[in-house]
Amino acid sequence: MKEAGHVIEILLFCFLTGCFCCILISLLLLKAGIDMLIDTTNKVLGTKIDPELKEKIKRRIMLEEEVENVFNLVIHNYGEGFHVGSVDIEVRGDMTAKQIDLLSHRIVRRVKEEGVHLTSVGITGGSLNDPTAAEIWDNILSMSKNFQTIGRLYGYCFDAEEKCISFYVLPVSSKKHINQELNLFRQQIEETYPEMKIEIDKVLAE
Repeated sequence: MKEAGHVIEILLFCFLTGCFCCILISLLLLKAGIDMLIDTTNKVLGTKIDPELKEKIKRRIMLEEEVENVFNLVIHNYGEGFHVGSVDIEVRGDMTAKQIDLLSHRIVRRVKEEGVHLTSVGITGGSLNDPTAAEIWDNILSMSKNFQTIGRLYGYCFDAEEKCISFYVLPVSSKKHINQELNLFRQQIEETYPEMKIEIDKVLAE
C-alpha cells in the first residue's frame, strides 16, 4: 500500500509539474506573440517621439532666414532610427515660386541630416503685404485675446478673390472648452466680416 501511495504521489507530482510547465510555456508564447504584435503595430503606426527631437528640427528650420514661423510639425517614429514627418512654414511675402521651391528642398535636406525624412513642406505667407489683409489680421489678433483657451495664431491667409480668411490656432492645452470658445471666436470674426468665409484649424501641438 505504501508503495502504491508513493507511486500515486510521483504520478501526481509529474502531472502537476507537467501542468506548470505547460502554463509557463503558454505564458512565454503569449508574451512573445504580444511583443511581436506591438512591434508590428509600432512599425505601421509609428511610436511617440522625443519632444527634444521636434524642438531640434524646429530650430534647424528656423535657421533659414526666409522662414518666419514653423508649425504643424508632425514626426512619426517607425523604429530603428527611421523618422518620417511633415511641417508647415510661414515665409516672407516677397518670395518667388523658384525661391520657395529652393527653400523647401533645402529644408528637406537639412532635416534629413537630423535623421527625419520630410514628405511634405507646406508654405503659407504673403498676406500681410496687402494693407487690407494686414488690418484684418490685426483685428483678428485683438479678438483672440478675449478668449482664454486660444493661444497663438499661425498661417494667416487672406484670399480676396475667393473671399476667404484662414489660419491656424494653437489652443492653450491646460484650458477646457476650447471648441466652444473657438466657435464664439469664429462667430465674432464672421459678424465683423460677414462677406468672408472663415476657416480655422486647430494645431494639436506647437
